[in-house]
Amino acid sequence: MYMYRRCCNCGNCPCTCGNNSGCNGGIPVVIRGATGPTGPTGPQGPATVTVGQTITGEPGTAASVTSTGGVNAVLTFTIPRGATGATGATGVTGPQGVQGIQGVQGPQGPQGAQGVAGAVGATGATGPTEQVL
Repeated sequence: MYMYRRCCNCGNCPCTCGNNSGCNGGIPVVIRGATGPTGPTGPQGPATVTVGQTITGEPGTAASVTSTGGVNAVLTFTIPRGATGATGATGVTGPQGVQGIQGVQGPQGPQGAQGVAGAVGATGATGPTEQVL
């Protein structure tokens, strides 16, 4: 507790009546009272505090912190998820990648059905005749 002593009997600081006796040069003097008794001890706090899980809550719900574990507190935080934002613009096409290695040749397939017979061709030219002797 602080108490202020007036500069003199006139009650003004600095003194306006010219009587500065007991005034400390016209400056108010502060008198401090004795220290009071110590208050009672507060309740026991947690011995340890550990961060447990952080959970994503639904959009629009309040954030919260839950303490479990008694003197060894474990805090669980629930933080709401934000609303889905607008779709962004399509990005530029990236460069073409390098060609991959050629794969292993597969097994031979079954033989196909016989095709349709083709048209008869034109008659050829007559060949030379042979002489018999």
